[in-house]
Amino acid sequence: SLLTRYVELRRPITQGQLRALVEHTACPPEREKLRRWSDTGKEGQEAFQEHVGEKLISLYDLVQMFPSMKPGFDVVLSMLHPLQPRYYSIASSSLASPGACDLIVSVLEQPASSGQGQFKGVCSNYLARVSEGDSVLAWVKRPNPSFAPPEDVSKPMILIGAGTGFAPFRGFLQERSVQSEQSDCAKSMLFFGCDHPEVDFLYEGELREWAEQELVSVFPAFSEKPDGDVMFVQHRLWQERELVKTVLDEAVFYICGDGRYMAPAVIETLCRIYAEKTGCSTEEAEDWLRGMRHSGRLYEDVWAG
Repeated sequence: SLLTRYVELRRPITQGQLRALVEHTACPPEREKLRRWSDTGKEGQEAFQEHVGEKLISLYDLVQMFPSMKPGFDVVLSMLHPLQPRYYSIASSSLASPGACDLIVSVLEQPASSGQGQFKGVCSNYLARVSEGDSVLAWVKRPNPSFAPPEDVSKPMILIGAGTGFAPFRGFLQERSVQSEQSDCAKSMLFFGCDHPEVDFLYEGELREWAEQELVSVFPAFSEKPDGDVMFVQHRLWQERELVKTVLDEAVFYICGDGRYMAPAVIETLCRIYAEKTGCSTEEAEDWLRGMRHSGRLYEDVWAG
């Protein structure tokens, strides 16, 4: 129960922890390999990165890779971190659904980077197993107040995300839909990336309804069914750059999703659009983007993949 419920079994091992495990490994060839990987010299650092760091090897992986490694339970516990909460963006608006909230969860199950079996997301697989009526330990954390729709509904929003990064944008659009019953709301743009229109085009029906209400224009990009040169969300953003230019000076931009590849590519594309519109240099476009952040017109909610 302690190991399965309260600690992070898949957290990558550090080189210092690897060094400490050498003395708990009986087989001489295995001990020698661990010594090489844990050496603090240049060769040791490179070996550690190649065989351990880049593969995100955990203590759980190591005891399978090195059968003679038998650390005591006290040693194991000293190397394991407490299980941390997983955070999800709320995918609904309290204006549309008072007292309830929706989540968009991608159930993570893929070959482990270590090459040892399958890697399963702890929380996503847990949520996939619960049944209607079950109790789930969770709480609502007040979000960064800036990552929310602008209070001024006359300001258009440019929403850019991929996969489950669509979650907060569904809430934004729900809120605008409710507000549109009392006020004239500016039309927004959603640039949304996913794999295939028949597999993971999330909430396509709702988006179609909002588009028919003139609340949003939807521009999807499908990585497994490209439209010409358009494969990822940044490609669709560039393809529609003339439309983006028309609201570049007034829209509020939001980016949500993968922070390793998607978000940097989107940022670069926004700079290119601004540079093309104004004729400025790359450096000047980057200064403009920093100014957008500081002035509250560009917000990012991204995470490492």
